[in-house]
Amino acid sequence: MNTVFFKTIPLLLLVFVTTHATAQNLKLLNGSWFNGERFEKKDTMYVNEGFFSNEAPQVALDTTLDFTGKYLLPPFVEAHTHNLSSSYGLQGILQAYLEEGTFYVQVLGCSQKARTEVVEILETSKSFLEPSFSNGGITSSLGHPFMIYEPLAMGIYDPATRKDRYQEVIKSRLAQNDAYWFFDTVAEADQHWDELMKTQPDVIKIMLIDAENYQQQQKDSTFIGRKGVSPEVAQHVVEKAHKAGLRVFSHIETANDFRLGLDIGVDVFAHMPGYGYGGTGDLGKYQLTPEDFKRAATQGVAIIPTAYLALRRLPRKNTAVKEKALSAILEFQKSFFEAAAHFEIQMALGADDFGETLMKEVKYLQENGLLSNLGLLQMMTENGAKICFPDKKIGALAEGFEGSFLVLEQNPILDFSTLDNIVLRVKKGKVLH
Repeated sequence: MNTVFFKTIPLLLLVFVTTHATAQNLKLLNGSWFNGERFEKKDTMYVNEGFFSNEAPQVALDTTLDFTGKYLLPPFVEAHTHNLSSSYGLQGILQAYLEEGTFYVQVLGCSQKARTEVVEILETSKSFLEPSFSNGGITSSLGHPFMIYEPLAMGIYDPATRKDRYQEVIKSRLAQNDAYWFFDTVAEADQHWDELMKTQPDVIKIMLIDAENYQQQQKDSTFIGRKGVSPEVAQHVVEKAHKAGLRVFSHIETANDFRLGLDIGVDVFAHMPGYGYGGTGDLGKYQLTPEDFKRAATQGVAIIPTAYLALRRLPRKNTAVKEKALSAILEFQKSFFEAAAHFEIQMALGADDFGETLMKEVKYLQENGLLSNLGLLQMMTENGAKICFPDKKIGALAEGFEGSFLVLEQNPILDFSTLDNIVLRVKKGKVLH
């Protein structure tokens, strides 16, 4: 049995990672362990067959690790991504997730064909990354995300080409009942429900996009790609999903979408209302009342804010206008997060931006002072685990939970930048390269 002391330079760590990549039964000494509220010192813990244990394994230990002076916390969870909705650029995405310490991701919208391909790659390569999938999003005819996935199914990757072939795109249906589902009526939802269930989604994703104006949107071609399901269909889908034992995650845009989601029993909101507010225009339609937050807390509804996406709406040319808009965005978001914290709304984090990973959202929130370091760590670990992977024993460093953890040089509650320099990554007792 080897004992490794983590008072080493990176070169020695590299040697350790290379030579002990298959260790599963570990003895873990010392270190400060994250308990969900703070880091507390711990003398001894074991990893037995991939799970934490207070008792030593009955079989011989592979390695003893001494974490004196180090800080341990659970791996991270990205709650909203589309990165695994294609095998395109997959290797780079996996590397980014590994480097930042994200081991679990929830893909809220993808092609079933792509899911099959990506999962096969992950399983064949015995990847550290564990995904959950909603599969195709439920929308109305030509609603979101049709204009994202249909061009891809047609082999159109350049936005300019998509614009030139617009009429061809809106007539195509290559990705229908795969990357998106058109449920215009309750009858259509019933007609295709069994077909949807055969794709074995882990959760259901519905689109509420200014749903109170659904009827007007259906008559206006400018809303192609920018509309969702009707309130009636949304309620019916939620009922069917819950009957099937599946939770429902909802894309939303407005405060009224949020209220509708509460009325029909949505489990998780995939955005905060006004996540795309660009700092100008009518802010009132995005603002929640204290009663809204109270209802959400009472119902146990969670939110994935995707706040950093607001930066996409900033003016690009006029610096003064851009700074004024950014100030308005941050003021609106700060108010939202303060209210959410007051009512103890559970939140998890995700970037919802293809090619970007969890840390894009995390650093935006941290650098702008929208959430505390402790709050961010809780959302990245325990909250993310409960909201996205409720059936997995992850998100805590405790007896019976997966023996997966990250090792840091400093306390991230005091020095958040230490997350940029993870010393060691362990998944179910296996040290990752």
